[in-house]
Amino acid sequence: MRIDSGEISVSIIIPIYNAEKYLDECIESVLGQSFIKKEIICVDDGSIDKSLSILENYQNKYSYIRVFRQNHCGAAKARNYGIKKAKGRFIAFMDADDLYPEKDVLCTLYNLASNNNAYICGGNTILFKKDWLNGEKYEPSDNQNFNTEGIIQFCKYGCAFGYTRFLYDRKFLMDNELFFPDYECWEDPVFMARAFSCARSIYAVDKIVYCYRRNIHKKEHRIKDVIDLLNSTADILCIAKKSGNITLEKNTIDVLMRSYSKVCQIYNTNRKIVSLTITAIKRNIFGELDKEYLDKLERLDLGKIEEENNIYDNCLHELKEKAICCEKCVIYGAGIYGKRLLDIFFSMGIKPEGFAVTKIENNNTEISGFPVKSIEEWKNNCFFFIAVNSEDSKSDISKELDNRGMRGFVVSNRLLDRETLE
Repeated sequence: MRIDSGEISVSIIIPIYNAEKYLDECIESVLGQSFIKKEIICVDDGSIDKSLSILENYQNKYSYIRVFRQNHCGAAKARNYGIKKAKGRFIAFMDADDLYPEKDVLCTLYNLASNNNAYICGGNTILFKKDWLNGEKYEPSDNQNFNTEGIIQFCKYGCAFGYTRFLYDRKFLMDNELFFPDYECWEDPVFMARAFSCARSIYAVDKIVYCYRRNIHKKEHRIKDVIDLLNSTADILCIAKKSGNITLEKNTIDVLMRSYSKVCQIYNTNRKIVSLTITAIKRNIFGELDKEYLDKLERLDLGKIEEENNIYDNCLHELKEKAICCEKCVIYGAGIYGKRLLDIFFSMGIKPEGFAVTKIENNNTEISGFPVKSIEEWKNNCFFFIAVNSEDSKSDISKELDNRGMRGFVVSNRLLDRETLE
């Protein structure tokens, strides 16, 4: 259906911070959206690369692209600024390294939202995944996606992630003062949960409407990030509890357990803080949160954190020095540690030959486009990077490589235990 209206149908809000690598691709995908009157609101969050120059070039070419600039203060404030500047009937949010997979995405969502009087309407996402043999490929996000079309009541919807795959009625957002909380991270699930709770229902469609990239570069997390995570969790749990959304409550606790435990590993803190956090949040779900756990986080030994980060950097430097000197790098281990090492190699711009294993299991012969072979299939001129968890396994693999006259290097668990929070 062609939309023919004098009003702006959709305002697409894009916060930008040092996004020159993918910014053209992102904006071109928005420009390509057909049969809809749109405006593109770009809020540069104090970029120091060429992002602002790219944006200004587009603004000079297209009257419906509006560029704003703010000092670096985070994506949440950039999006909130965009909401206030928007003129469209609906608002879409996009990250500067993502794109729309088809030209009719916004038109489809706009028509569905309008025809069904929905404040919020959205579909499914796919993930860009690096494949060294075939370039970038797509992978569905099954944990978020819809398999049917129609109205879904919020009390039965248990996900607070993937807010960019929805259109939001602008007047609905403004009338209900629905903005992103002032967190530097974990702000979008709170916005999404609040909006969904206020709308009470959404209109869902089984259609891929958004492609996103996962940032594989490691990020050093601060205590402030941990506190934002906990505050975000508390906000979502309050919303879930008040709306009777048991699924969202359970899923949020699960996310906290996974994510916060990663932070504890990074900071080398006491795991008891996790239990204290869960207890505090559950006990104070309707009131002010018990600040005891936040105080404990703030009193963490920052010296130990700095020491741990220095050790990590040294391990990373040693790994890179080894890898760049090798003609053929092979990752020994095809489990989670091997895959994490592949991500680290990606961030370094290093392309390994593939994966080595002691024994091929379950016909697992490829990971992200790289071959998985038994050790017998690799030649002696390869250098093996051992990425397994067990100390006994490391020792056994090292001995096996020695017996075969092969060279190897045991990758430190300090590198492989550390994961990026998303």
